Amino acid sequence: MGGMNDIDARFERLEPLIDRALALEGAARERFLALCGEIYPDLENDLRRALAPEDGFPALGGLAAELTRERAVDRRGQRVGAWRLGERIGQGGMGAVYLAERADGAFDKRVAIKLLRGGDPRFGEQLDRERRLLARLDHPGIARLIDGGVLDDGQPWLAMELADGEDLDFWLQGNPALRARLDVFVAICDAVESAHAAKVVHRDLKPRNVRVAGDGQVKLLDFGIARLLAPDARAGTTRQLALTPEFAAPEQLGGGAVTARTDVYALGALLHLLLTARSPHPPFDGNWASYAERILKLEPLSPSRVAESSHPLALPAARLRGDLDAIVARALRRDPAQRYDSARALAQDVRRHLAHVPVSARVPSVAYRTGRWLRRHPEAAALAAVLALLVLAVLGWALVAGR
Repeated sequence: MGGMNDIDARFERLEPLIDRALALEGAARERFLALCGEIYPDLENDLRRALAPEDGFPALGGLAAELTRERAVDRRGQRVGAWRLGERIGQGGMGAVYLAERADGAFDKRVAIKLLRGGDPRFGEQLDRERRLLARLDHPGIARLIDGGVLDDGQPWLAMELADGEDLDFWLQGNPALRARLDVFVAICDAVESAHAAKVVHRDLKPRNVRVAGDGQVKLLDFGIARLLAPDARAGTTRQLALTPEFAAPEQLGGGAVTARTDVYALGALLHLLLTARSPHPPFDGNWASYAERILKLEPLSPSRVAESSHPLALPAARLRGDLDAIVARALRRDPAQRYDSARALAQDVRRHLAHVPVSARVPSVAYRTGRWLRRHPEAAALAAVLALLVLAVLGWALVAGR
């Protein structure tokens, strides 16, 4: 019995590291594994074994065995409801994602099937209750829930609209201009505001839940899934929730209440990423308690200060000082009551910045308002400058002539 207790305690530490590593790929995963090796050298080998497709983890059981089994099992061709699974197109903390098409020939349609893990035992019952609410998310920027259920073996699944484009962080690799980044961000806010109007909070807004098409159109993924996976989550169960620490609000990391302003915080984190190519939070090290404590105590650095570290995709710090620093800071307030009260209000401030109108996140001083007016009316500003020079010239001539 003592051995099993030791294993359980060890896996208690290992579980969040596996969960986070599965959501990363390539160089990003390797950087995370290297960081974990520095912080938890006693867990590094176990972590790498859990992620290796040729290895199993029967000794640890629980989630580790489930995760390694997921990676090894090829589910292509399996029937899921009215759908047949095709190629696996993703693997993350929530489970595996497969391309699928109708298996009954009723009509020709392809979807993304998510085979979820960690769902509440009452998932099917919860899905029936939530389906009508989620069906109200009728917005071109939100991937729709099409179908869902529970397989005979208890596996919960969802069929989602297949979204074109690439994940937000991959789109950012193209180093788009500031205007393009802000236009995409405003589109994200508009989609989130539409969901909030339908009383649905996302809870896990992150780059991989935002798809950007070639024309700049956005599509948000996984609305409502976090609530389906943990409908009765309470304080102290944060480690089990579907969230991404680098983009989660302090109240989520601390096990507090989730509201629309929780999504506003995540939007602020996405804006920070779009401006600096970095999350406002440090990389997650797998230790929930210490990580949450850091986020609850420390204010994130402003985008302009982060940009000064010269990330190749970061915008120049001078472009970020002022309005954009203030907008991000307000969205990322630790106290939800001090944030923007809605995604719409956040988007409005970004639109104001683009239009050179004073933003609500800044103190409306005379100098600031005058500067914004001059940016909006460059011709008038140039004419005023010319007139001022003429007046000075005339005064100078008069002084010389009067001597």
